Amino acid sequence: MKEQSNEMPMRIHDLGDGRSHFNYNITESVDEDGNALFQYDQVVVSNPTTRDKIVVSLIREKYTLDDEIAMLRQKEHQPALFQEYFDFVESCKVIADE
Repeated sequence: MKEQSNEMPMRIHDLGDGRSHFNYNITESVDEDGNALFQYDQVVVSNPTTRDKIVVSLIREKYTLDDEIAMLRQKEHQPALFQEYFDFVESCKVIADE
């Protein structure tokens, strides 16, 4: 989910209800009044926030668990589709490690 703020967001923000926001792809720009503006993507992760939970939350933004199982079943029959999925999962790991 895309978000924006006038303040630099924390990478992980505990919501106090057993969940956290994981903020990534943070970019800074300036609005028409000269104020700092931060735009970023955000996913909800259950606590405790771990790398694995962040990766799964990022994957779930695009693929359901059923989608993932289907990708694995069709891996041999639709290699290009599987490669797209695989590359996306690898990019989620990179984001979680930043």
